[in-house]
Amino acid sequence: MAQRAPLAALRELCQDLLRPAALPQAAAEPPAGQPLVLAQGLCKFYPTQYGQVEALRGLDLTMAGGEYLAIMGASGSGKSTLLTLLGCLDRPSRGSYHLAGQDVSQMGDRELSRLRANHIGFIFQTFNLLPQLTVAENVALPFLYRQQSPELVKNQVEQAIIRVGLGHRQDHRPAQLSGGEMQRVAIARALAIKPWLILADEPTGNLDSQNSQAILALFQELNSQGVTLVVVTHDPQVAARAGRTIHLLDGRPLGAPEQAP
Repeated sequence: MAQRAPLAALRELCQDLLRPAALPQAAAEPPAGQPLVLAQGLCKFYPTQYGQVEALRGLDLTMAGGEYLAIMGASGSGKSTLLTLLGCLDRPSRGSYHLAGQDVSQMGDRELSRLRANHIGFIFQTFNLLPQLTVAENVALPFLYRQQSPELVKNQVEQAIIRVGLGHRQDHRPAQLSGGEMQRVAIARALAIKPWLILADEPTGNLDSQNSQAILALFQELNSQGVTLVVVTHDPQVAARAGRTIHLLDGRPLGAPEQAP
């Protein structure tokens, strides 16, 4: 028997996720009364043939649920490294990171994967949509890593797509969408799992000014509804939409005191 192509098998899995089935499993809520993000003394070191590179140097960060934070800085300032740690894609070399009261810095790979799948949404500059899948199938992709009923998945996918204004585009493929619409699909994909935290890496970097403004207006609308956002950007106009901005320089917030090694 011939094997199915990987993309065909993936599409079939996405379609299975969107078919009606049993009762849904409720998602956990972050504990009340404590910071959503609490990072203390975060350091990240990378060995190179020329010595150790210090990408982050003793960074402290506290965020409450519902905040909208922008992170700015020149290339090499540590922005992407910080986003990687906040997204549980890597562990700090030193320091601690608690997300919703959970000590992320002490978790194993499987625990980190579970945390990402259930509670963190990602938005990328290049959209990262699969061209062979429809809008609805792309938005359903994060649910491949979760144990939820197809009925609940279908409902959450539809709600997220409608929330970003693409209810009429659910069956379209990325090639049939504009750049702004593709980024809205990426936002819907991040929203669909109802995450505690959404991390956006240069989300307007590949968009024209009109689409950029539309995406920023959508971020503000989502934040007003309680969505917690962290946006990495080089653009002061993007950062100006956030409720708070931190500027990184050489792996630390601008003006922060030097820490002892």
